[in-house]
Amino acid sequence: VWLTPTISVFESLTDQWASPEGLEERLARPETRYLPGSLRRSWRESEIYTGRPARERGRIEAMRDFHAPLVQAMHEARVPILTGTDTPLPGMVPGFALHDELDALLALGMAPRDVLDAATSQAGSFIRSHVDASARFGTITPGARADIVLVDGNPIEDLGVLRHPLGVMVRGHWYDRA
Repeated sequence: VWLTPTISVFESLTDQWASPEGLEERLARPETRYLPGSLRRSWRESEIYTGRPARERGRIEAMRDFHAPLVQAMHEARVPILTGTDTPLPGMVPGFALHDELDALLALGMAPRDVLDAATSQAGSFIRSHVDASARFGTITPGARADIVLVDGNPIEDLGVLRHPLGVMVRGHWYDRA
């Protein structure tokens, strides 16, 4: 059994439940400038969370509060964990939401190395085990797919450095920060 907890989604749901202001706070984040206007409009118009009855907010908060210790217990039991964000649900900006998920897993008490593994090597292991045994990613080894983030620091000491990459290599093509 593998777990993709999406802790950050529960935080987003809680922020927005019966709260248009919560969605607007998320839309005010700098990363939303990369979203197409049609998606931002869709988030507002759908009222998928903001239009929910306020009386149900406690249920969502209880789900969020139950979810965190469950994930902690599964991690302690060595259940393999993957990162995921359910983007583009309202408030979950593709790419950027992954950093929120990393932070959420760290806040649960997972070690930075375990959090980083959940986003990298564990993904490769899962795919090799359940989808394509010949898949070559999630490791930095000869012959593996060349997807690498170059940062100015050690993410095992500070996962925050991942938010400010110097550049990325995607399938062997280098893109600097600019």
